[in-house]
Amino acid sequence: MANPIVYGLVKGTHDLATAIWIGGLIQLSFVVFPAFKAKMGQGNELKPLLMDVQKRLSMLVMVSIPILIVTGILEAWHSQSFEGFFSFENTYSSLLSIKHILVILMIGIVIVRRLIMRSLNREIMQMQKMQKKKMMQAERAERGTKEGIKGVGENKPPKAAQGIQGQMPHAQISQSIKSKEKASMMLVFVNAIIGISVVILSGFCAAMGG
Repeated sequence: MANPIVYGLVKGTHDLATAIWIGGLIQLSFVVFPAFKAKMGQGNELKPLLMDVQKRLSMLVMVSIPILIVTGILEAWHSQSFEGFFSFENTYSSLLSIKHILVILMIGIVIVRRLIMRSLNREIMQMQKMQKKKMMQAERAERGTKEGIKGVGENKPPKAAQGIQGQMPHAQISQSIKSKEKASMMLVFVNAIIGISVVILSGFCAAMGG
């Protein structure tokens, strides 16, 4: 890429994609998650908003990753110090190879987190259905009491027992949701730390590779 205009566009696009991905991770880890965690202690009303924020950022990340890969390859070819991918022939190539290994690790974490988020969304939907069903049953029971249905008093113990049994899967799903939420946040934090390392390595590569 001898043309400075072409290289400038490639470099700018690469930096923009980096800012979207790694900048988003840093914002989530050190700004969004702590703020939501402090507020969500008062209730779960903000959870849908947090899920929506993560979903929107995830869409941007999935667009930025292929852009980073393509522009990163073009940038590497531009450097005269480039000796090949995953080469440790010189300092520049060694730093670049370490950077690429970290980026591959980050992509792997993104894939794992997406799988966790899909499972989490399914469990949240299941929980919402169970809560809706429970509310409908409570409303029917209340209407039955008001209408004076015969035999309601006799059937109370079995219904109470059924209610206790019905709470078991509800409790298990609730615990699973909390565990997956923590795992998802932890993966974002780990990826943010790795991303900061990648940005620092990129700075050294730019300084040495020209």
